[in-house]
Amino acid sequence: MLITDTAYFSEFSLPFDYRDVPNAQILDVGCGPGSWCIDLAQKYPQIHVIGIDASDMFPSEHTIPSNCQLMVSDAITGLKEFHDASFDVVHIRFMALAFTV
Repeated sequence: MLITDTAYFSEFSLPFDYRDVPNAQILDVGCGPGSWCIDLAQKYPQIHVIGIDASDMFPSEHTIPSNCQLMVSDAITGLKEFHDASFDVVHIRFMALAFTV
């Protein structure tokens, strides 16, 4: 069986362009090593990207763009370090098994 779903091979198409939301705050929940965050921050220097993961597997700080922040935080226990409505976009991918009843 051939899987052609874009969820496995690329990003979903969003109804906006990051260039149209200057100064946007983006949160990536379960960012792993932060690759998506770093790529997005490099491509769109006018936005601020924060990636969180329960484990610290991030690259050296000197390799992370200044508009990108990677931090250890467990979304399962809540995101108390952020105020309500802090983000313009929340990105979550491959986290379905992490969230339980």
